Amino acid sequence: MATLNPIRERSPTLVIADFGSNQAAAAALAALGDQQAFIIGPKDPMAPRKLEPDSRGIGRTLAMSHLLLGAAGALAGVAAGWALVRNWPAAALSPGYALFFATVLGAIFGMLLAGLISIRPDHVVLIRKAHAARKRGRWLVAVHPTDKAGADDAMAVLREQGADPKRSL
Repeated sequence: MATLNPIRERSPTLVIADFGSNQAAAAALAALGDQQAFIIGPKDPMAPRKLEPDSRGIGRTLAMSHLLLGAAGALAGVAAGWALVRNWPAAALSPGYALFFATVLGAIFGMLLAGLISIRPDHVVLIRKAHAARKRGRWLVAVHPTDKAGADDAMAVLREQGADPKRSL
């Protein structure tokens, strides 16, 4: 059954933890078991891909969020336009224009919200922290859990390994 969730990535959550050595990061990776996780070294050229491995999912999120929120915004605009036409004499003189204008504005605001969701500001914060840690010569473990329970498990395991893990929403 299809859902109306605009986030279409396989792993919408990102968990990162930094370690002082490759050995400590490897031990944490082993402790995570079968979760999708990567070790990212200070000079790893694949770091961006390891931090955001699901580029297709990001594209699906872009498309679905804009479709759903643009349509929801347009519907909200129709409702606002209808209220304007009924309660504002100037709008009642040109109901077609008032409804059209309100519908277009609603769709635009819905798509602006979709853009905010699509850029994933919660991931951006973690990615910046990851790059700062790499510049300091730290080793990272990036985990891409598929659900909340997996994210909670990853956080617990990384804490047990002596790290201070961070996660996105």
